[in-house]
Amino acid sequence: MVIDPLTKKPRKVPLTPAEVVHLRKGRVSTDLQYAHDADRLREASYTGRLRLIESLAAKQNEYKEKRRPIDPRWLEPSGRLPPAQESRLSVLGVRYASTTCPGDIVKNLEEKRLAQEAAKKKLAEQQASNERPSSPSHPVISVCVRPPAVPAGPDLVQSRIPIVIAVPQLAVSQTFISINGYIAT
Repeated sequence: MVIDPLTKKPRKVPLTPAEVVHLRKGRVSTDLQYAHDADRLREASYTGRLRLIESLAAKQNEYKEKRRPIDPRWLEPSGRLPPAQESRLSVLGVRYASTTCPGDIVKNLEEKRLAQEAAKKKLAEQQASNERPSSPSHPVISVCVRPPAVPAGPDLVQSRIPIVIAVPQLAVSQTFISINGYIAT
């Protein structure tokens, strides 16, 4: 457990086995740990190991550098491939009939974006017009209902605003009457 200097809260910190040994022996500060390890770090066998690791790392870097292509494959500002790459691709049978300039690409992207925005606006207008309430296909009859009574103290007081309810007209249909088990229309 280590106390974080900023938040002053204890935290678990993963330690290497060497650090655990130092802490068990009472070497808490970095200076004490280095003073104990300095003699071993100066030994010839240890410095030989460090040189070996350093040379292996250098060889790995050389191998990675050799694998990199000799010429970078950057596009020229004109939007065309470099002549060396065009000749290599032409040997393989790849031909670019027309290359687009970066400015043309930007213009095409802008036109596509504007077309998409216009399509979105048109779709939104269509949805808004579809959501507007259209006139009902059947006639609506408004019915005036008696104002409700509201208790206010010992007597009943009626509200002054009448309630109007829109009721669609019912379609006339045949009515069936059952008389003694027989159905009559």
